[in-house]
Amino acid sequence: MLQNNSNFPIAHLDGAFFRIRNKKYNSALRHYFCFANLNPHPSIILDAISFLSRELDKNSNELGYLFAIGFLKRLLNKENPQLTKAGESNYAQDFSTFIKRADKIKYKEMIEVATKYLARIHSNV
Repeated sequence: MLQNNSNFPIAHLDGAFFRIRNKKYNSALRHYFCFANLNPHPSIILDAISFLSRELDKNSNELGYLFAIGFLKRLLNKENPQLTKAGESNYAQDFSTFIKRADKIKYKEMIEVATKYLARIHSNV
């Protein structure tokens, strides 16, 4: 069983992915935060975004993937300020679409996080 204190970023990505597949969204969210706290290399983040995009294409009803893509794009942009302007609209669009389409009960914590991140963008304008 993956522990939330693992120092391996990819272990948290894998854990989050499988928790989304098993519809354990709150647990997946915790693993994404653990992943982010480990300051993963940008190439890992880019690979994860590509993988999750393919998964979302296969199963467009699983909005946990869309949240994860937005979360990872935001993390990438936070680590690479030169991408922030272009990237903000990308993850803002992902989060906005996620919030509009997501079941308010099933994805409650993910919606709260996405809403908070969107509010930060709008407060910086």
